[in-house]
Amino acid sequence: MPKISLISTLPKSGTWYSKIFFWHYEQLLSNSEAYLRGNFKPDIESALHMLRNFNESEHRNSMDIDKLYIAHVVCPGFNESVNDPLYQQWQTLQFPITGYNAGEWQFRDLVDWNLLNPAINPDVRIVYLYRNPLDHFVSYYKHAQNHADKKYRLKILPNGMQAPINNLHDFVFGWNGLSGFIKHYYAFRQMRALFPKQILLMSHEQLTTDPHHSFHDILSFFGAPPDDPIKKQIFEAALSMSSKSSLMRLESKIGSSVAGDQMSGGKHVHDSFIGAWRTHFSDDEIEAIESVMNLFNITLNEFTLHNPEAESMNLKWLDDIEPIKKQRHQIAFLQQQMALAGAGIVAELTNIMSSRSWRVTAPLRAFGRISNQLYNQVLCKYKKTI
Repeated sequence: MPKISLISTLPKSGTWYSKIFFWHYEQLLSNSEAYLRGNFKPDIESALHMLRNFNESEHRNSMDIDKLYIAHVVCPGFNESVNDPLYQQWQTLQFPITGYNAGEWQFRDLVDWNLLNPAINPDVRIVYLYRNPLDHFVSYYKHAQNHADKKYRLKILPNGMQAPINNLHDFVFGWNGLSGFIKHYYAFRQMRALFPKQILLMSHEQLTTDPHHSFHDILSFFGAPPDDPIKKQIFEAALSMSSKSSLMRLESKIGSSVAGDQMSGGKHVHDSFIGAWRTHFSDDEIEAIESVMNLFNITLNEFTLHNPEAESMNLKWLDDIEPIKKQRHQIAFLQQQMALAGAGIVAELTNIMSSRSWRVTAPLRAFGRISNQLYNQVLCKYKKTI
């Protein structure tokens, strides 16, 4: 059985940082003698094309891993078999774009998908990189607004039509940014509780403020701590070559983002800081986000919302949201999810019906009605619990 590992990331939470660090680490270890003599320098510019098009790499030299997958993927194995009490409700959540789970479809072609399921493969190791939701929304909104693919700049309306995303509020609540965050984070948090030896959760805040210990912890979790003298030296060099300042210089040099997905020379790496959300959200918006997250037993106070060196900032006042106000936020969110789900089903069925005979489309139309009934049932179930 091949030895495989996965680093799954919430968008804008360390995907490229991880890709470039592990690429450097493997390159340096594979050429350690030449590097230590000063005769080898990794050519990251030439490697970017490969890194942009593939989410898999071999790391036999650095970690004795046949394949390491790095991408946006919902936790493998999170399905009805885990008997999660909120699984049915979780299923109704909508991703704003398929990119939140894009890696799964590629991995299915590259590896037996079951090998990434911790319930089936006790040897798999999964790291999940996430970010506090408020800073995630701000960062991803800016990234999406300058994305070369226009689908990142458009939202689907309940009638199935598309429209531009107007602002950050629209991005969070109208584009399904909030729904996408919950769907990603909840799956990993629940699976981590079931498989603590196989799944490691690490925040973007931890990764960026203390990369030395963070990457050391990841390597140790994979069973390959950089503890011998040569690996220690290589490890430090890979960290330096992958630092934010190094990546910012690289983007300036090549005149584009490392991911190659931004318009007009836009960058992927920015000089952001923890707590940038403070100037972007009103108290009412924060209350709405908290109220919706509470549906899945998530609270903003479980995340790192400010720089540890800055003034302490918590949102304990969110514990006192008026029940009626919280319920209003929750029902509005659930109604929107149902409407958008229905719009997605209708849009998909319309495309199929336009090219198939009525004998094929009749059962599809029935499926649409059944799906709408399902979402109504779930909404009713939610209302009984809030």
